[in-house]
Amino acid sequence: MNRPIKTARALGSAIRDARKARGWTQATLAEHAGVTQATVSTFERGEGNPTLSTVLALASASGLNLVARLRQDSEARFPWASQVAEKPTDDLAGGS
Repeated sequence: MNRPIKTARALGSAIRDARKARGWTQATLAEHAGVTQATVSTFERGEGNPTLSTVLALASASGLNLVARLRQDSEARFPWASQVAEKPTDDLAGGS
């Protein structure tokens, strides 16, 4: 299901739900993501201030894809935004 996530708590809940759907403990997710169990616990509660790398590692290990979408009003404020939105993620990350 694609649902907008607007808060740290909502993102933590989505990670927790995905982890539980896999039948994993916080320790198992932590091992797969390369973080500590305490980091997983804090993140799932929507607390702390994780790095982007940590967020991406937890999402990936949980089997989730994080997608950033431009708001409808973004094109008017940032005319170049439609060009960026059309490029594949790999191009933006410098991949081949």
